Amino acid sequence: MKSYRIFLALVAMLLTTFSFAQTREIYTNPKFSTLATNHKSLAILPFNTSIKLRPNQMKSLTPEQLHDMEVKQGLAVQSALETYFERQRRVYSVVSGCT
Repeated sequence: MKSYRIFLALVAMLLTTFSFAQTREIYTNPKFSTLATNHKSLAILPFNTSIKLRPNQMKSLTPEQLHDMEVKQGLAVQSALETYFERQRRVYSVVSGCT
């Protein structure tokens, strides 16, 4: 019975940890609304990302594949920010730049 309680406590702790790890927070300057009042468009450029893998994971990838992963990740972050700002219902339009 004691091991069952320990198991339940461990599962509850892991579920709590995973639920907090999955939250997305996008940093926005607290003064963003006042800073952007005169802006008509908002440009979101692709992020310059760097992926660090473990040595075992690097063995199965070529440098080109790693670079492609980094580019895709940068574009994914750009897309997420674009979606976030489009949902804000502001007066400005969102313009995405590409590399």
